[in-house]
This record gives sequence, C-alpha cells and structure tokens, in this order.
Amino acid sequence: MKILLNFRLEKKLILFSTLLITIIFVHKLVQILISNGYSNTTNSTRNLSQKLPDAIIIGAAKCGTSTLIEFISAHPNVAGIKNQERSYEEIHFFSYNKKYALGIDWYRSRMPFSNEKQITLEKSITYFTNENSPSRIHSFNPQIKLILMVCDPVKRAISGYLHRKEED
Repeated sequence: MKILLNFRLEKKLILFSTLLITIIFVHKLVQILISNGYSNTTNSTRNLSQKLPDAIIIGAAKCGTSTLIEFISAHPNVAGIKNQERSYEEIHFFSYNKKYALGIDWYRSRMPFSNEKQITLEKSITYFTNENSPSRIHSFNPQIKLILMVCDPVKRAISGYLHRKEED
C-alpha cells in the first residue's frame, strides 16, 4: 500500500512538473507560430473552417498526451479536436488503413472549426507505435510539428495497471 501511495504522490508531482513544462512549451510554440504568420487575435468567429493540423501530439499510452492537448488547447490561439463528450478525440488517420483510405478530405472533416489565425492540433497515440504512421505523416506534411510524449516504461506500466484496475 505504501508503494502505491508513494507512486500516486510521485505521479501528482510528475503531472505538476509536466504542467509547468507544458506552459513554457505552449508559450514557446505559440511564439514560434505567431512569428511565422499566426495572429494573436482569435476572438473573431468569422471565417471559421476546418483546416489540416499544424501540429500532432504523439506518444505512448498513459504518458500524458491527453493532458497535454487539454492544456495546450486551453490557449485561445489553439483548436484541438473534441468529441461530443468534450474529451479530446483520437482520429488515428495515419495509423489505420481503413481510415487512411478515406482520404485527406475526410481527415480535414474531423478537424475542429477554427479561424485562419488559430493553430489546429491533433493527437493519436497510435502514431507512436504504428509502422505506417511516420512515412504517412511525412508525406502529408514534411514540415509539420510533432510533439512526442514519452515516460519511464516501468512507471507507465504501473500507471496503466492502476488505470485498468480503477475501471474494474
């Protein structure tokens, strides 16, 4: 029991550290994108459209990809994909042959509505483990920004176990 309590405390500290690093990262990412032509004025609801992503979050399961997209998407210059339950949807477009065969227009139709100045963001953990994803993503956009989330594999395994145990 003591090990689980220590692990949970350590997990909270890691999440807090991740939050701080994420805030710094988001600030830098937004600065870079603004310097490349994105505007800091995103309050306009005119000219909303579904555009292809400017960046993709990839990573192993239980390594904080959902938390990261949630934090980054809180910024007004960022649009992340949400489903009806208001959680961040994973499209798996570049991983699954059936979805990839639907084409780029289908992929675009899954993106959130955003204005021309906002950064569109997508995340799918399967891009980290699927052998087709890297070449497909590169073919789609060789300049796309990739955000990779990894963690200690032992801690990831324990976190996955605790997550599954909570679901039972």
